[in-house]
Amino acid sequence: MLSLKKTALLLSLSACMALAVDTEIVYSKNGRPIFELNFYNQGESSSFAGEISTSPYTLNQAQRKEILRATQFWANILGDRATNLEPLKFVVHTSPMKNNAFAASYDMFWEGNNALFADMLYNNLSKEEFDQGLVEATGLSYDDVKYTGIIGMGISDWYIAPNPSTLPTNGNQFSIFGTFTHEIMHALGVGASAKQVNGNFMFETSNAFTRHLQDYKGVMASKDIAIIDSKSQADANNYFVVDRNTNLATQSNTIKSLSTSQGHAYFVGDNVLEVIKNARLGFDGVNAVPINGWEGDGADISHIELDNSLMSHQQWRNYNFYMEAELAILQDIGYDFDRKQYYGDSIYESNLLDWQSTQGFNDRNEEGTAYIANTYNKSDYGVGLHIYGRFNTATQNHDILSQGIAASGIRVDGSNNTLNVNSKIHTIGAFSNALLVAYGKEHNINLNSGSELIANGIGVHINFGDNALGNNTEYRGSYMLSGASITSTVKDNLMQIFNLNGALVSNLNVKQGSYIEGSEAAIYIANNAFVENINIENGATIKGDIISLWDPNNERLKADDMNKYFTEVNFGTTPTSTPSARASNLLASTSLNFDPNKVVFDGNILGYDSLKLNINTDFNTEKSIEVYDLSLNSSASLGVDSIVEVKNNFTQTSSSTLQAPINSEGKLNIFVGGNANLSGNLEFFLGKDFYNTSSIALNKAELIDGKTTSFANVSFANDADFSKFLNISYDEASSTININRDYSSLAKNTSISNSLVSLALNSSPNADVSSLFTELDFLTDEARATQALDELSSKVYLDAAKASLDFQKDINDKLVFDLYSKDVFKDDEWISTIYTFGTYNSVREDKDFSSYKSYGGGVNAKVTKSFNDTLDLGFNLILNASNYDFKRNTATLKSRGAYLGAFANVDLNNLFIFASLRAGMQNDSMNRVLNINTFSDTFKSSYNAFTTSELLGLGTNFNLSETFTLAPLAYIEHNSLSTPSIKEQGGASSLNIDKNTYHSLSSFLGLKLSYDKDFTNGYGLGLSLLGGYNHFFLDNLDNEASYINDTSNVKFSSKNYVKDKDSLRVQSAIDFTHDNFYSRVLFQSDIKRNIDFSTRLEYGIRF
Repeated sequence: MLSLKKTALLLSLSACMALAVDTEIVYSKNGRPIFELNFYNQGESSSFAGEISTSPYTLNQAQRKEILRATQFWANILGDRATNLEPLKFVVHTSPMKNNAFAASYDMFWEGNNALFADMLYNNLSKEEFDQGLVEATGLSYDDVKYTGIIGMGISDWYIAPNPSTLPTNGNQFSIFGTFTHEIMHALGVGASAKQVNGNFMFETSNAFTRHLQDYKGVMASKDIAIIDSKSQADANNYFVVDRNTNLATQSNTIKSLSTSQGHAYFVGDNVLEVIKNARLGFDGVNAVPINGWEGDGADISHIELDNSLMSHQQWRNYNFYMEAELAILQDIGYDFDRKQYYGDSIYESNLLDWQSTQGFNDRNEEGTAYIANTYNKSDYGVGLHIYGRFNTATQNHDILSQGIAASGIRVDGSNNTLNVNSKIHTIGAFSNALLVAYGKEHNINLNSGSELIANGIGVHINFGDNALGNNTEYRGSYMLSGASITSTVKDNLMQIFNLNGALVSNLNVKQGSYIEGSEAAIYIANNAFVENINIENGATIKGDIISLWDPNNERLKADDMNKYFTEVNFGTTPTSTPSARASNLLASTSLNFDPNKVVFDGNILGYDSLKLNINTDFNTEKSIEVYDLSLNSSASLGVDSIVEVKNNFTQTSSSTLQAPINSEGKLNIFVGGNANLSGNLEFFLGKDFYNTSSIALNKAELIDGKTTSFANVSFANDADFSKFLNISYDEASSTININRDYSSLAKNTSISNSLVSLALNSSPNADVSSLFTELDFLTDEARATQALDELSSKVYLDAAKASLDFQKDINDKLVFDLYSKDVFKDDEWISTIYTFGTYNSVREDKDFSSYKSYGGGVNAKVTKSFNDTLDLGFNLILNASNYDFKRNTATLKSRGAYLGAFANVDLNNLFIFASLRAGMQNDSMNRVLNINTFSDTFKSSYNAFTTSELLGLGTNFNLSETFTLAPLAYIEHNSLSTPSIKEQGGASSLNIDKNTYHSLSSFLGLKLSYDKDFTNGYGLGLSLLGGYNHFFLDNLDNEASYINDTSNVKFSSKNYVKDKDSLRVQSAIDFTHDNFYSRVLFQSDIKRNIDFSTRLEYGIRF
């Protein structure tokens, strides 16, 4: 029902229509229209609730897109069970207000058990019915109620998110997405309205939200009861008390609320109580959700004061989603959706010593009553378990499986919580976290045997996030707190109240038999989060980087906190040591498939400023290490391109062995800023580098650059073979590494091996060949190494030559096909024909020759004449442009050519002898790319080539009827391509190819069946089918080349062979004629082990 009271918002108005409106409809996942957003641009005006607003500026497309994304967020949640036929209509305009935004709706006038929009979405309340009642009750005009809601965007440094995220990432800017999901939630009915009446604040209406409000004593909100600001006021039981003096500093709740409001009201409802259970929240410790009280001189009572909530009015908020208790508020005011689609479990209580999960997090059944085991939840921003309270010990025993975007398997807030994970936590949607620790201090995380954290994002994410209001408004982190209103005199006290005076995570224990994997990082520690210890037991598996951006000297830390807080990362801790425990671990290792004697780690360790890495077990990594301190107490093996950077000290104990790469300067790829204390053994191997010499002398006393310290023993690791092309030996007596470079074992000819060796050792001074050989020499995959040698050769120019010869053959195939077509020749008259054509070819790989695809087109002009029914003679000129894409080298060829030819057909009593001669010039431009791992180079060349073609054949015709003709035929053809010397422009391995002439010799034997039919009005139809056997006499092409940057100019040869010299050709065509005009579609397939396919389209005129 509608409130009959008019408010101060209802001003006298003059309707002002907008000039133009951009309208966007936002649909639910099942296609129902939920919101209609009408964007008003600069200078356009709209009316809402009696106020006319004119947009001072126009939203740009990025800002509009973010508002639509925020609206879509709510449409996805609210729309599944909606029954409405028309969307909720909003006007969206800009505002001159700075650093502000707003949204509102006519819910302020709707007095019922449900919010206005809830009744519209689920209870068939039509906008027309509502509008009529609103106009009658308030005196507003119908222009005022054109829209049921309003969204306004002020002037600010707005942040456009590059992608969805679980935490704010807006830096010092204001988040559009977070701001407008907040404001739209107000428009959905989360908010009360209070005004002064005779000196007292009174609730203006009893909307659904207000009906659920109570004060700390349990007095329910009502329009008939005054709101007072002091508990000490007489007869407080007869008032709705929101004590202005109960706040962050004076609150009675032992579990301190982090709200900065002046007093709290409380929201209570069945759904809310189902979520928070027995939690005592807010300043007064009430079993309800706290709502803010006084702001300045007014009673706001419209913001949800859960700690750090996006829906709060606190100065620091680190949510991009809404907590389960907040979603429950929407349910309590009438919105019908499945809350458990977004949250598996939530813990709002504190001091729970043994919380055990009773369910996991999966997709939901259609009724929304239960999870479907072993399925993946599809909700964006979904959370399997949220720990909000403090001093809890929680154990997750059930699988959490999510494929939604920006999901969190488990989110930990509060403080001093202990989390035990015994199950699978999979978050495979983009930008997700398996485990997110987002607030507080002194949390302990135990990833127990059998736990499996896999994320399309970050496995374990430890990060306070940014402030949705901008970090300049207020900044929080471990031992960090700053803001305009936070002075040095109150900072220490506030840090304690805000739970910032300690490590965000005291211990992250990665237990034996546990597994962590993240596509962006396995473990990520943000620059605002201090982690005290990371303990990784033998038998654990980590796939992905360990990254810490924490800086113990961060300028946001107080001076006396500087250089104190470092993270100890311990690889190989083994806390269980009893015989029964060891037996249990051995049994578990068999069932869970892990090695109980070592950590399996695949990733970088990046924490140059903060990580103190202690290796206490056999350790292997192919990646790099950047840490503050490194202590090696066991055996460690590095990869061929591993780099170790230690900011402070590197210590190696006498019982440890380091297997590490030596670079081209005879040094380890280990860089130490402080002291290097080396008491153990070194086994070296050749590291990934460019070696332009045949020997390297080692200085054992200075294997770490700048550090004159020796390992106890230095030896060559004979079993470390990382190169297919470098043969290494070590002369211990002279401490010399001998290097022999040889590519012949995988090269298809030995000559390129000699040229590559020469290029490596004798390159010109300005040629940067180091990157090329660094990647080439350390290819470990044999197939890829063989392919790389092919790509370094001149074979792609053989591919180009074959493509040109194929084109000449295509011209001949078309010519022979036309010799048996109707009206090509005519007695005593020259017939001129001009037609345009377009072609497409797909040619498959044939042994050494690359597959390619081509498309092109051109013009063919020809004249033909028949002499005495015996000799037919013709001449043609073909202009063509073709583009070729070769699979090898991802090369492309652009060919532009002109070809002039003559052809003849002699009739000897129905035995035809036909011949053709043709010559042409073409310009070819080659572009190719060489990619070998991280090395990439491009090459270009342009050259003019000369072509010739000769063809001789014979055949006959059998007229089967007036329309059908059968023609056996056979012919032999020779094509050639002559290219000049070709000099590439490009990088280190650019080529100089010698001039050459390529030849193709082939024959064809086949049969052509034709159907020709003339119709009235000058129309005609022709159908043709040609099939036969094609044979190539020559099976290879070859050339010679050298590397431009090889000062010794050692030449190499390349040779390509075809495997299939024989093929079955099938050619078909459809001709349409009308008077002198004709068109043709032609298809051709060459069938061998693979099928080559081409098609051709022609359109022309004969005269």
